[in-house]
Amino acid sequence: MDSWSAYCAICGGPFFGIQFRRVHHRLGEGTWLEFSSDFDEQDELSESSDSSDENGDSMNNNLDSDLSDDGESDSVSDHDPIALSDTDTGSDGLEQGSQDWDQITVPSEGDDESELESAYSGEDLIWDDEDVEMGSETNQQGINNFEDGSDSDQFNSMQDPERYYDWDVIQSKDTTWIKIAFGLCYNPAATGPSKSFLARGIVNKSGTMRVLAHHRGMRDPNHPARKFSPNPIDCYDRNPETFCFPMHSSCLELFALYITGYRLNINRLVLGVGPFSGSGSDCLDKDALYFALRILGDGCVGSLPVSYGPLADTCQQLLWESRRGYECLVANPSVEQTDDIDKPWLATPSNLVRTVLRNHISRSGGFTRTFLSYDLSSKVKFDRFSKLPYDVLCKITHFLDDKSLMSLCSASWHVHCTFRHDSRLWRHRIKRVSMPWLLEVVPLLQDQELMKGVDLKGLLCSLDELTRPRVGMTGIMMGVANRRRIWDVCRIIGEEYTRMVAVRKAMGSEAVMEQLLKASRGEKVDLDRVFRVATEDPAHSG
Repeated sequence: MDSWSAYCAICGGPFFGIQFRRVHHRLGEGTWLEFSSDFDEQDELSESSDSSDENGDSMNNNLDSDLSDDGESDSVSDHDPIALSDTDTGSDGLEQGSQDWDQITVPSEGDDESELESAYSGEDLIWDDEDVEMGSETNQQGINNFEDGSDSDQFNSMQDPERYYDWDVIQSKDTTWIKIAFGLCYNPAATGPSKSFLARGIVNKSGTMRVLAHHRGMRDPNHPARKFSPNPIDCYDRNPETFCFPMHSSCLELFALYITGYRLNINRLVLGVGPFSGSGSDCLDKDALYFALRILGDGCVGSLPVSYGPLADTCQQLLWESRRGYECLVANPSVEQTDDIDKPWLATPSNLVRTVLRNHISRSGGFTRTFLSYDLSSKVKFDRFSKLPYDVLCKITHFLDDKSLMSLCSASWHVHCTFRHDSRLWRHRIKRVSMPWLLEVVPLLQDQELMKGVDLKGLLCSLDELTRPRVGMTGIMMGVANRRRIWDVCRIIGEEYTRMVAVRKAMGSEAVMEQLLKASRGEKVDLDRVFRVATEDPAHSG
């Protein structure tokens, strides 16, 4: 395959193609059986249509209840189970290439609507534990071939036993979230001031995306398609005129949390509805996000040319490389409060994460470190920071990351003594500066009985170690570690997004897109200068 797969623009992760293995009792100890999460695109297409038809009303109800929460924005839509198949037909019939919107969204005169709809009608299939426990005909055939000594595609990759995810660490039902893909597209024919829209789609192995018809009650106002689009469009900058940026719904919700500070579910993001108003003034600016991704991804193939973390960067190849010990990369990063942990399509349950954190804090002994209580003042010859007042020192900490702040405390005895027991400073850093993505710890910090005698500086260091993405990570905290990794990417995208919000307001979406198209065609355009002049003096935006 000579073309790159398209990865999520926000997390850099895959939409398909991850593989699992486990020791199977019928094959004996030490024998690995491979299960692939690749699924038939026709099954995914069937699921999308059924989900649209059967659950359209429920999505309306979810959105209505979400909008009536009097400022509460913590509700997250519960995604329906994603159709999976234990066979992989691939995407050989899909042609790589980009189509204009009139070609993509307008059916031919001879098309029968019933025929188009029948292309994605079928039964939902859930890949559960029964499929891997010898119940699947495909798996049974693979086992028979293995026992007979014949060749089987299921065992071709066993030459490299590390190219899989350990089934005992993470299973296919825990990774169904990667199938829920949305494309951020640009529709120049949109009538309003905003031109971008979000659409559910299927990402193909050729690096293209097939945009699906909108859900009832969940249609982006700029979505041009009434029906399923049979023609794929390019992902990333393969065609400068028309392409989209694919992303997981969970990652998009996480980026919205980073930008707005509120948990906005995918319903709100598609419709452009903010947490406190019926307009999009307090929601994501989809045009600004599209322009930001386009600038960051100028000429890129497969994903944005940014660092998605050392673990993910090594797995992004022509196809995603599943690696044993890297399971945290495909753990769900979303925040979801639920007591039903048997629903695989739900996000990582926040109540379970909170329980893990509570036990971690209660068993820590307060995170006290005796060597920090030693009195070393007699050994201090000169400390220039001792002349600075408390408020100035606090302002200095705003410009330091955790590692730099810890180094400052180690270098200055005065700073160490000032902040050693300053619970207000460390609580603020945990909630707002160091770990704003760790929402589960916020109610624990307000539990006075739990926090009694806890050294919050030590707690910060301990949580940093507990949630750091690393090879060989297991357990419920894998999703939190993946969320932390993605949050770092959100910072990179967020800086450009913030700039493009001001540029779009000054110039308008059409003018910004015109400048970006000129740059894509190779024309000499100083985008930084054009955008800087526009924001400084909107009268010169033309």
